[in-house]
Amino acid sequence: MKHLQRQHELQEALSSTAGTGYFTVGERIIINQERGYLLSIGTENELRPFKVTESIEVKLYLLRK
Repeated sequence: MKHLQRQHELQEALSSTAGTGYFTVGERIIINQERGYLLSIGTENELRPFKVTESIEVKLYLLRK
C-alpha cells in the first residue's frame, strides 16, 4: 500500500505548510491532483495517473529533512 503512504506524505506537507507560502497556489493544486489520483486507486472511477513535478518533489523532500 505504497500509495497510502504517499497520500499521507502529501496531506502532511499541505497541512504543515498551510498559510506559510511555502507552496504556491498552483503547486498546492498540483499536489491535490496527485492526492485525488491516489484516492481514486482501486475505485470504480479511477483517475488517470498523476505525479507532481520534479520541482515540487524537491520541496517535498526538503520538508522531510
